[in-house]
Amino acid sequence: MRNVVLKPHVGCCAAGPHLIFLDADRDRYCMLPPRLDAHVRDWATGNIPEQAVIAELVATGLFVPAPNSRTAPEIRPVPRCTRALSGSNSTTDRSPGYWLRFLWACSCLVFFNALRGRLSLRMLLTLSGAPWKQNRKPPDPEALNSFLGSFSDASLLFPRKDRCLPDALALRAFLAWQACPSRIVFGVQSEPFQAHCWVQSDNAVLVQDLETVMGFSPILALP
Repeated sequence: MRNVVLKPHVGCCAAGPHLIFLDADRDRYCMLPPRLDAHVRDWATGNIPEQAVIAELVATGLFVPAPNSRTAPEIRPVPRCTRALSGSNSTTDRSPGYWLRFLWACSCLVFFNALRGRLSLRMLLTLSGAPWKQNRKPPDPEALNSFLGSFSDASLLFPRKDRCLPDALALRAFLAWQACPSRIVFGVQSEPFQAHCWVQSDNAVLVQDLETVMGFSPILALP
């Protein structure tokens, strides 16, 4: 083994004084012992670890051996959000199209709230990202605003604590149905540890407040 890379669906970021990892396939956040943490920081600058260190990193389950020709680290920063899109106020829009979007948003929210805790995060992510409408043309900004407004209205029917994951999964599925490109982003804080997730399009957080997500360091983004 000449080098390592992060496994698919594994993210890493610095949050405060710590390096935090998210393994989405195994649905866990973790940190490494200080000695390995220091080696990962050194690796992230482009230095190749010693073979014994590489073996230890692979043994954590977070890294895999890299092809011989690959020496670059695989920690890719996630673009920070600089704006929020929450959708238009739909109080005057009661067209058939609005109700279709509203009912589909409700269906997505019911589905992912019901499955949370019953299926693994890996399966939930697979379901929410299913490319149902790949052959459709993505909506223009005005149409996207209406779609987000319908979802925002529907989410008011589901007041609860710890809603970020099912809401993000539902919104991701809702936007996939509308052929809207987006990705689900996971973020963390340290001391005390907190995790959050949201749906992002380019540099815009969708149907959440910008102030909420700005306090979290993005650790993993999945299309």
